[in-house]
Formats: sequence, structure tokens, C-alpha cells
Amino acid sequence: MPHRYGNPKDIEPPGKKLSIAGVQVLTTQGDIAANLRRAEALIRAAPGHAMFVLPELSSTGYGDEVFARREELAEEVEDESGRCRSFFGALAADVGAYIAYGFLRRRREDGAFCISHAVVAPDGCDDDRGSRLVAVYDKMHLCDMGACSEQAQGITRGAAEPCVFELRSADAAQSCRVGLCICYDIRFPELWRRMCWGERTIDSGGVGSVVGDADVVLHPSAFIRDATFPMWHSFVTTRAVENQIYVLSVSHAGESFGDSIACPPWVGPIGSEQALVESGGANKAATVELEPEVLRGCEEGVVVLSVDAGTLRTVRAQFPYRQDARLWAAE
Repeated sequence: MPHRYGNPKDIEPPGKKLSIAGVQVLTTQGDIAANLRRAEALIRAAPGHAMFVLPELSSTGYGDEVFARREELAEEVEDESGRCRSFFGALAADVGAYIAYGFLRRRREDGAFCISHAVVAPDGCDDDRGSRLVAVYDKMHLCDMGACSEQAQGITRGAAEPCVFELRSADAAQSCRVGLCICYDIRFPELWRRMCWGERTIDSGGVGSVVGDADVVLHPSAFIRDATFPMWHSFVTTRAVENQIYVLSVSHAGESFGDSIACPPWVGPIGSEQALVESGGANKAATVELEPEVLRGCEEGVVVLSVDAGTLRTVRAQFPYRQDARLWAAE
């Protein structure tokens, strides 16, 4: 795992990259069976990634019709036989990759309905399909502006706690810490600081720890082409650069959506760690240009985020502003 604050003198050989695929899928509101089939087809057509990320409410589709039918369409994530949980658990085991999928959740403890995202992994055997539930996140901030009316349609906010989990490659040779949030959450930088910079906590026994250390954030979305759409990519780029992390923001396909984006931790030139390694540290002028990748248009497809630990080290060493923050206490 890349260390939080890089040292330009400690150049390590570059390792393999972790590949995460954002799946821009065309969904139909309320047709879970069809949406699961479309997601499976796109995932199987793009093999070789450590993880596949589907958009917000990918299993049900996004919109007022879905919220109105919440009693019918929601499922409990604890139920291993639920339509979405069982389907993606089996698919993750079959393709040998993590899958992050969106669904409408009925919370077991209070019966509330949440916009949720779950992550299943192919390793372990928590159920008879050879997969395990890695993470579940209930959307913390609900959108009731533009073309969105989530809270007004009976959806409940999730707990004010960041979600961070570990992603491992199939051979366990590479890993990274991954944060998860949903759509409207991108407008709240405090959440992103907690996910990526950490928060110092003290337990009842007086033992301190830091939680929230993501180097990658997944941002499944349903960014509708309304008045809020033009700022979406600016938010993604800002969150990536200000936190020095990778961000994968994936939306639905279709005329109202599209333009999913994968963003590196810096935009512009940085020193190339690989060039420095290959030259024994002599080639100080070696640079590489970082820029976002955008899946332009409204068609179905895949946008790929290649997570490189060396790039994270280099960015944090060359632009060490995390060390200069005065209003953030996690050290």
C-alpha cells in the first residue's frame, strides 16, 4: 500500500497496476431482471479487471417510478438469497473479480428504504457461490434539487459514516484502500476528507486509531443531464486532486445520462517514478502527463481506472500539501 506522505528520495520499483472498470449500463426503471442481464453482459464482455463498478441503483434503474415502487423493488442486503445479492455474488465468483452494484435497500433494523451500493468479492466462501460481502454503503446525502426528488419520495439518509474497504488483486500481490460514496455525496468535501485523510478516534479502552485512508474513491452516480450536470466533472477532478486520490465516477447510459469519468490524483505533468527508477535517479526531468479519461456520450461502455501506487507516491511527494494542512488533525 502506498504510504501517505511520499519521500522523493525513496523511489521504489514500479509495480503492477490495479485495474477497475466503470460500467456505463443502460437500465430500465423497475425491471430488475433485465438490468441484471445487461450488467452481466457488459462485465463478461470486458474481462481482466480486478473490479467492476456499476452506477447508482444499477439494479432497479434510477427515477421516481423506482422510488414509488420501493416496497416491491427493495431487498435486505443481509438476505443472501435476495435477487441482487445472489446474482452478483455468483457473477463475482464466476468472473473472479469484485463487483460493486447499486440497489434499493430495505434496512432490516427499521424498515427504512435507502439508496445503497454493495461490494461482493470472489474470494472467501460466505455463501455457497464462493463470494463474500465486502462493503455496504447507504447514500448519506439525498438530492432534492434539479430533476431529483429522493427524500421527497420516501428515501432515508444513510448513517454519517464513511465507507472504506480493501481491494486485492486476484493473486493478492496488489491491494489498495477504496472509499465508496454515491452521486450527491460528491458535493460534500468533509466526507471525502474523512474517507481519504483519516480521522483519529479513541475507543472505550483509550486506544487511538485512524480510520478512513482511501487512495481510491468509487462514485457510482445517476448524474442527470439537468442544470447540475455541467459541474459534475469539475467536482470529480477537484475531489481527486485536492485529496490526491484516484476517482472513478460512473453513471448510467441513456440520453439522460452518460459521460462517466476516471480521474487520476493529479491533472498535468508529474515526474515519472518509472523513468527515475530506470535511470537510477539520474533523469530528474522525466515527466508523465496525467489526465482524466471520459467515456464520452450516452452509449453503453466501460471506462477504466488504472491505479498505480507509484503515481500516488510521486504526486504526494512532489505536491506535499497534505503535510501543510492546519485544520486537519489526523497525523
